[in-house]
Amino acid sequence: MIELTRLNGNKFSINSDTIKYIEATPDTTISLTTGEKILVAETCETVVNRSIEHRAKVLRLAWPDAGRFLSGKTAESAGGDAVRTALASSSNS
Repeated sequence: MIELTRLNGNKFSINSDTIKYIEATPDTTISLTTGEKILVAETCETVVNRSIEHRAKVLRLAWPDAGRFLSGKTAESAGGDAVRTALASSSNS
């Protein structure tokens, strides 16, 4: 969930997975997968950044050791066997 602000100043949280698209018209309008539209005080860029930060947090919680295996290198150049072994051992736990 990400926290946003309605135009009247009230804070609320939204499941960022339900965002279909965001527009600046000129107020930021969030269209949800349900068809609902919400106007917020934050910019489109802020909503996107909060969504990315939320997703990264979820992924860090799901795989706390990911940093050891994801160094920005491709699996082949980083020794793909080591990455595959780590993935296999984490899925067996």
